[in-house]
Amino acid sequence: MQPVRFMTPEDTWSITTPSQHRVPSNEALFAAETCPFLNCHKNYGRRQDLERHIFRHIPRWLYCSQPGCNWTGTRRYSLQDHLRQRHGGIPVPDRGSFMIYDAKALVKQLLNKEITAEQAVHEAHLSFRSKAELLGKLNLWRE
Repeated sequence: MQPVRFMTPEDTWSITTPSQHRVPSNEALFAAETCPFLNCHKNYGRRQDLERHIFRHIPRWLYCSQPGCNWTGTRRYSLQDHLRQRHGGIPVPDRGSFMIYDAKALVKQLLNKEITAEQAVHEAHLSFRSKAELLGKLNLWRE
């Protein structure tokens, strides 16, 4: 009868597979995407965070449809806060009622490399100006 042998910590290394010993690189853990705008070198691990960041580079795409109000913004939550604080908490209208242009579609085109950053900004400016003229709210136009 053989004596019982207990495993030492060194033995446990020998029974694991080589792939279990590899330490993943930061690139594998965080597949970072870099902002496509010149002179902006911010990296984001999640595409959603990069999309939100890009809204800072393009004109505001939301507006308050209340008469005489010139509020514009980039986040629906900001519009909700604005309506609550400035307009007595009226509900947020349907999506088309507060969009100046479809910024999310524009950002997706940019990230899919269908358009350049310059083209995205140009398109956003044209759409913004066109909507402001249509609404008779040229005072929305501010950069």
